[in-house]
Amino acid sequence: MGAARCPYHSSMELLRGCDVAIVGGGLVGSALACALDGHGLDVVLIEAQARASSATPDADGGAAPLDRRNLALARRSVETLDRIGIWPHVAAHAVGIRSVHVSRRGDFGALRLAAGDHRLQAFGSTVPAPRLGEALESRLGQCTALRRVQPARLGGWRSEEDCLHLSIERAGVTTPVTLPARLLVAADGSE
Repeated sequence: MGAARCPYHSSMELLRGCDVAIVGGGLVGSALACALDGHGLDVVLIEAQARASSATPDADGGAAPLDRRNLALARRSVETLDRIGIWPHVAAHAVGIRSVHVSRRGDFGALRLAAGDHRLQAFGSTVPAPRLGEALESRLGQCTALRRVQPARLGGWRSEEDCLHLSIERAGVTTPVTLPARLLVAADGSE
């Protein structure tokens, strides 16, 4: 694409031209940034949090997990995380999903599936969200063509020819940024 048509005019050096701008540094945005590493793409990850962390001090001064969920990941998701170098760091904390029971209280019938009946060891795995977050953070630190902008929020955007016009909010200040980016990915959840 013709990046030359879109002049760079931002005081935010990290947001110079890129191929892919990802908004959201959670599990999905971070995994995508890791997956794009090594493919010759210049990637910018715009993250609302200053630094991904699995724990913050609670009222008693101890550590309380930010995200205490256990995530159920389909087999293909596990395979993808393995392919991008994440799964080996969480496998010891994972539990295989070997059976599934689907029913609804008060309704007739139920569905029961067993992985062995389908010649599978597991349908997927469950893993604690903090462990997956830590593994992603570690892998992000190894990415060679990744620039992280944090803490920052996307205030708005519009596309024009080969340019993305973004409004980046940092420390209460909104800065207009023009990127000759090829793709903008919204991975910021429901915020």
